[in-house]
Amino acid sequence: MPKSPTLLRMVKNFAKDLAKFTKAGAPVVDRFEYEDRVSTCLSCEHLKNNKRCGLCGCVVEVKAAWATAECPDGRWIQNPTQNGRKNYTNKPGE
Repeated sequence: MPKSPTLLRMVKNFAKDLAKFTKAGAPVVDRFEYEDRVSTCLSCEHLKNNKRCGLCGCVVEVKAAWATAECPDGRWIQNPTQNGRKNYTNKPGE
């Protein structure tokens, strides 16, 4: 099993994901995709303390809501597309 990321690596990962998220207009996934992502994380062997990803260090309940975020292990199904564009929403749980 890979070693958990250092605090510095977690900060860098978060800053990169946050920049991508805000640049896209802070889009969030719908409730069903969010629940699927969290469920995937909860059954993953990399999950630490039932809340942090052991690969990137994110708090999964936060990162799972961001439509621009990706699982570092490629376990999340890609966001649905509509007419070739990401189908993002800016309202949580919509």
